[in-house]
Amino acid sequence: MEKGQYRVAAWLWWIPSILVATIIAVLSLWEDPTLPKVLNHTSDHVLHALLYACWAIVSTVSLQGSHYSRKSHAPWWQYLLVVLVCALYGALMEVLQSTCTLSRTGSPDDALADLLGTISGTLITWIACRIRK
Repeated sequence: MEKGQYRVAAWLWWIPSILVATIIAVLSLWEDPTLPKVLNHTSDHVLHALLYACWAIVSTVSLQGSHYSRKSHAPWWQYLLVVLVCALYGALMEVLQSTCTLSRTGSPDDALADLLGTISGTLITWIACRIRK
């Protein structure tokens, strides 16, 4: 490292990912969200996919940032781990949503949208990191 430069601690890179996960949890467990009535079943799935894609992007950027000092990419299995953690978190939120909130129910379609959003967000960031290097 050159004089005057500093390296951000690896764990600090994960704070944005934790914040996005917290936002997803709060939105999932909100008893009666006042969303516009124009949101139909399909747009709900799109919203799920976008939220989880954003979370996957933030998580993979965190993963890449925490490996910055090595001047190399994170191994492929760590990207797969991001997808698995996000997908399991989505499934857990669906179960909690259907058991803890009376006015809302989870569905397998929502979990699938979460998984697809997670995979697409991870792939987008992985490809961008590979092109950038």
